[in-house]
Amino acid sequence: MSEVQVLAQVLEGRTLADAADILGVARSTVKTHLESIYRKTNTRRQPELVRLTLGLETPLRRSGPE
Repeated sequence: MSEVQVLAQVLEGRTLADAADILGVARSTVKTHLESIYRKTNTRRQPELVRLTLGLETPLRRSGPE
C-alpha cells in the first residue's frame, strides 16, 4: 500500500476507517501515510490537502503578518 492509494481514497471523500477497509490495512497505517502526505505537501488537514491536490489552492504560502 502506498501514500498514493491513501491520497486517492481521501480525494474520493472516504474516512480513514473506510479507506483502511477498502485498502485492507489497519486504520493506523492509513493515518501514518496521511500524516506523511501532510508533511510532504505542507498541509495540515484533509480539506486543505484536497484543495492543493485539485489545484484549487495557490502554491504560495502566506508567511504571516508583514
